[in-house]
Amino acid sequence: MDWQHLRIAMVCPYSWDRPGGVKNQVKGLAEGLIRQGHEVVVVSPASSPPKEPWVLPVGRATPLPANGSIAPVALGPRAALLTAKVLHEHTFDIVHLHEPLAPGPNQVFLLTSKVPIIGTYHRAGASIPYRLYGRLLSPLLWRMKRSVAVSEAAKATALAVLGRTAGNVSVLWNGIDLDEIDRADPWPVDGPTVIFVGRHEIRKGLQVLLNAFKQLPSHVNLWVVGDGPLSEQAKRTTTSMDNVSFLGVLDQHELASRLKAAHILCAPSLAGESFGMVLLEGMASRCVVVASDISGYREVLDGYGVLVPPGDPSELAAAIANAIDDWEYSRGMAAPYKLEEAHSYAASFSFTKLSERYVQQYRSMLQQV
Repeated sequence: MDWQHLRIAMVCPYSWDRPGGVKNQVKGLAEGLIRQGHEVVVVSPASSPPKEPWVLPVGRATPLPANGSIAPVALGPRAALLTAKVLHEHTFDIVHLHEPLAPGPNQVFLLTSKVPIIGTYHRAGASIPYRLYGRLLSPLLWRMKRSVAVSEAAKATALAVLGRTAGNVSVLWNGIDLDEIDRADPWPVDGPTVIFVGRHEIRKGLQVLLNAFKQLPSHVNLWVVGDGPLSEQAKRTTTSMDNVSFLGVLDQHELASRLKAAHILCAPSLAGESFGMVLLEGMASRCVVVASDISGYREVLDGYGVLVPPGDPSELAAAIANAIDDWEYSRGMAAPYKLEEAHSYAASFSFTKLSERYVQQYRSMLQQV
């Protein structure tokens, strides 16, 4: 076997058309592996042809409620047949399943793949349906030779749902596109600016942030990135607030540019966050990070940034106001927040480093075959 040139099948169970944490991780990891010279095929539902030639769509996604959000997954016989067609037409050395319990192509690979399988768990927090589905699939999961979680919170969830079936779960943190951030030019700003990046749904805490902004001076700007079921409601509650801008879903280049320009990255999520990629992106962009004090965020921040009680607009407003005061007092350096140290810390989570760590896992699995 050519250890320098692995053929890897990677499954993204959620629609390639929609932004999302798991999809972004699959994309970044695949690109990192391709840069190393490996051959990667990503199997994912998609409503339109993906621009990446290495992504093979396996049908349209069906939205299912999951973990306080909506998961667009590929269900039904057509998706299963298209997935089986990929297996029939390609030869792989390794199969890498993301979120192994997500319904769709993952189960086809678990049933039919003849090469070693590794699974990465992303989810933190287990609902009753998730636990029941985990028990139903547990006989299939024994086919995975290795299990990885993106955080200690995600590992705890996998172990709580699957018990011994989860096997020996190791932790490999999520990655960020450090190159995109470093080469971006800052977006023009007028005054201190806070940025929120995330889906507009209850668990992301956008309404908490908007309520906090009602307690802040009007010269403090808020950029709201993303969309979701609560977008229109959120816009209606801020019609009289000229300092709040809803930007919708941005491409990676503009997002990086706005992150580089913002002074504060705010992540007011209420629960259900296994890792918090946006926190790393904020640190890599030298933002002061103000986030909810929940396990996934506490774990990734590692002391860099400010944690506040989730769901408390007053505490959130006070933390933002203090960060702005410190920023202005230190003439833009935000000295108390160790921004350079935070940037260096975030750099250790680049997709380049993450792909190298996964290659070590792949090769270790193949040596045991």
